[in-house]
Amino acid sequence: MSALPAEATSTAIPTFATRRRPERPSDGAALGLIAAAIGTPFGPAQQLIADVAMEYNPENHRYYYGTVVISAPRRGLKTAFINAYKVFRTMRWKGQRLSYSAQLGKDSLELLRDLHERLEDNPTFKGRYVPRFAAGTEHLRCPPTGGLVRYLAPNRRTGHGRDNDVVIFDEAWGIDPEVGRQIEVGLFPTLATRPNPQIFIMSAAGDLKSTWWDEWRQKGRQAVENDVERGVAFFEWAGDPEDVYDDPKVWWRVHPALAEGRITEDFLKDQLSVMTPEDFTRAYLNRPVANIKRVITEETMKKTRSTENIPEDAEVVFGFDVDLDRTSGVIVASARGKGGKALWEVVDARPGTFWMADRLAELQARHKPRMIAMEASGPAASIADELKAKHEIEARRLKGPEYSSACSSVYDALVQREPMLYHRGETVMLASAATAVKRNVGDSWVWARRMSAGSISALVAGTCAFWAIDAPVKDKKPTPGIF
Repeated sequence: MSALPAEATSTAIPTFATRRRPERPSDGAALGLIAAAIGTPFGPAQQLIADVAMEYNPENHRYYYGTVVISAPRRGLKTAFINAYKVFRTMRWKGQRLSYSAQLGKDSLELLRDLHERLEDNPTFKGRYVPRFAAGTEHLRCPPTGGLVRYLAPNRRTGHGRDNDVVIFDEAWGIDPEVGRQIEVGLFPTLATRPNPQIFIMSAAGDLKSTWWDEWRQKGRQAVENDVERGVAFFEWAGDPEDVYDDPKVWWRVHPALAEGRITEDFLKDQLSVMTPEDFTRAYLNRPVANIKRVITEETMKKTRSTENIPEDAEVVFGFDVDLDRTSGVIVASARGKGGKALWEVVDARPGTFWMADRLAELQARHKPRMIAMEASGPAASIADELKAKHEIEARRLKGPEYSSACSSVYDALVQREPMLYHRGETVMLASAATAVKRNVGDSWVWARRMSAGSISALVAGTCAFWAIDAPVKDKKPTPGIF
């Protein structure tokens, strides 16, 4: 390691950090001793996390922070901290069960091998841990205490049905949002009956799809801003939006391992030479990047924003859609305006879905739309069923080719030199357009719900409404005659 330059500090400056409450006892010092014994002594940043995250109530030794969120650059501090934590928990109490999950199963296996090799090379820990490397059952067992560290790949079934004292998610930026929600529902309750549970969620920054990780970062930041005394502890080292990615002075300020002398400036320069600016920014400045190509650009949405209302005498149509997790729904109106250009207007957007069928029936009675449309294969199908059963209103269900054609038509209408589709700039529509990406279907494409970073229900509803403006209305079949 090269010597620290004069401008270096003893540690990088955290952008957010839950403060240490010195009146509380902590196991942080013990964790630091184990890290040193393993051969990976803590730097100031790691010790800060240990001291705060392991503050405990002296009456029952229960940790005040049941969830610890760590946002730090790659090669920053996470692996050494968690390795020491695994050893501490499995040796400190009997029968501890820890579940560790990295982004990919092979990552977890590599970390298992690395930790076992470190422990076997150390006289203090040699022979105390027995590994198992068989695929699907990878673990590290501590026979003297019965402690067990399980290594898992993150998926919908991760850890279900097993009691856990600790669950650890590393590289959380790569966890699919739906998988993340399934993990919370299925895995987190396994800690409920344990005497001293903790959850660790750790990662460098992600991209537009890293919404599960971003939600936890936001929860952590809020906890710091509110100076909470228990519950969620949060620590983050990250660059500022205005930071220049290739400026070494920024690196020294942001990256704990560089500031503490555990990696060198030359190492980061080498990384810079083989990585794209976006990937380097995400990995080593811990700044999120938009490396998924946005389909509808911000410039397009600015260009097509209008203050024009749908004319009162226009032949209106409605489209509706529901979020994948059914937490909200949206109804969008569309019609021709001046010069034959189409207009979008968000009529209603609310939490839940219980209100949608009645609201659509109300709109039907008031405006007599030529059509109400929705995507046939999406989560709004149940609303269409309710609308028919309860109000005898038939929604037009866009299937395969029709929906694909509708998506392409919306895109073309928005992006051409003289747009043929305008919107009112409602927040829900702007957010949908900002996160929407494509999914190929044969030789065509549709808006991709699961691949998009957030809800695209407003865009889907608008797409169905735009299609309905010129779609032929199906006539009722005539009653058969005698002859």
